[in-house]
Amino acid sequence: MAPKPKFQEAEKLLCYHGPLLYEAKCMKLDIRDGKVHYLIHYNGWNKNWDEWVQESRIVKNNEAGYQKQRELLKNHGALTKKTKTAKKLEKELLKQQKNTEKAAKEKELKDARKDKTSAKEKQTTKEKEKKEKEAKQRPGTPQPSAADRKREREVEKEKAQSEKDKEQKDKKEDKDKSSSAQSSQSSSSTQDSATGEPKRKRAKTDQSVESEETYLSKIEVKIKIPEDLKPVLVDDWDLITRQKMLVTVPCKMTVDEIIDEYIKSKCAKNANVNKDAIVETMLGCKDYFNVMLGPQLLYKFERPQYSEVLSEHPDKPMSSIYGVIHFLRLFVRLGAMLAYTALDERTVHIILTHIHDFLKYLSKNGPMFFKIANYEIAPPDYHRKAI
Repeated sequence: MAPKPKFQEAEKLLCYHGPLLYEAKCMKLDIRDGKVHYLIHYNGWNKNWDEWVQESRIVKNNEAGYQKQRELLKNHGALTKKTKTAKKLEKELLKQQKNTEKAAKEKELKDARKDKTSAKEKQTTKEKEKKEKEAKQRPGTPQPSAADRKREREVEKEKAQSEKDKEQKDKKEDKDKSSSAQSSQSSSSTQDSATGEPKRKRAKTDQSVESEETYLSKIEVKIKIPEDLKPVLVDDWDLITRQKMLVTVPCKMTVDEIIDEYIKSKCAKNANVNKDAIVETMLGCKDYFNVMLGPQLLYKFERPQYSEVLSEHPDKPMSSIYGVIHFLRLFVRLGAMLAYTALDERTVHIILTHIHDFLKYLSKNGPMFFKIANYEIAPPDYHRKAI
């Protein structure tokens, strides 16, 4: 028997996208594999973000739903800023609380010191009383006779003399050893000069180790990601790490194709543009992408997929398989990599100019490049591999 849908077509509702709830509308509904699926359109969003979801991601558009939305916003840190009065009051309360805690701690420390001092004084008094008591109970110690004292002095004198003799003997032995070592060293050096053997040189310091001055003199390279591309990166993280989805590969539009389209558009708009500089910069970015994709640009959940791609296409560069979202991830890390190159400041400035222009191109054509349809739900057997 087919399940009964909880929501109807054209019904207004709230739908999860990432960690938050958004106002949406049900466009269509469909029953697949015994489950109801709804085609959702997010209010105010481009239709490219429309997606099929299950009932578990939908919440009724009522007061309870809006309350849930507000709670999620609060937890996510997206509530409106507090008023100045509220901030001031909160600051004063925190200050008062800190002062109270500080005073309590100081009082505790003072009391602890006082207790420690009094306990020490009591212990000292007790020990003093005990010693006095023992002294009273103990019988008088007999004084040694004059003959005994004389014998003790003689024994101590003999002991001191024997120690002095021993010390002199040790010094003499050390002197003999050092003189013999010097003579053997001079004879060996004479022998080396006679045989013509070269002297051993000191080991040189490792020149491959970077000095602190060299490290500090490196040019800091900062790549600015456009504001409207930052949410794209956040959504990408959420779809892969939380919702366990994967980018469909090979991508419909690969990194190689995007670079070619960008160069064509630049040359078509401006005939005076320095095409060689653009081509060289973008090819350099592509080389960095092919090297950095595996070790630095993938989330943990994507690694089994990457291993499969490598085994299926061992001779293909990854720029001909992966697409725009992975290429966008590159520019978050590329600045740190460029700082370790031997490029001068002028060259770095030219490269950054072309990179920022390319990021503007991605931002302008965002709806064409960044689509939810580029992702797919990972099958159960893939989940087992990714654990």
